[in-house]
Amino acid sequence: MPYDKFIAKFSEPVEQGLIPHDIVVRHTEHDVPLVKCWREHLGMTQAELALASGVQQPEIARIESSIDYTPRKTTLEKLAKAMRISLDQLLVE
Repeated sequence: MPYDKFIAKFSEPVEQGLIPHDIVVRHTEHDVPLVKCWREHLGMTQAELALASGVQQPEIARIESSIDYTPRKTTLEKLAKAMRISLDQLLVE
């Protein structure tokens, strides 16, 4: 995907502090990790998130697939920034 189309696709930030209902349901009722919930809600692939955040795609896959894995705060900050959400929206438990 050309960079200008990528930026246009993901140019609308999510209102800070809010978490859409579908993310809450998927995370709380189906145990889907928040990174994956947000990424899919925003229509991003792992590759697109990796490109936007600077976090390697295999690291994103590991975060999304492992219940016991805790990524570094700096990694989560990069992911949140790339998805245009606050770190708090990514850490809600």
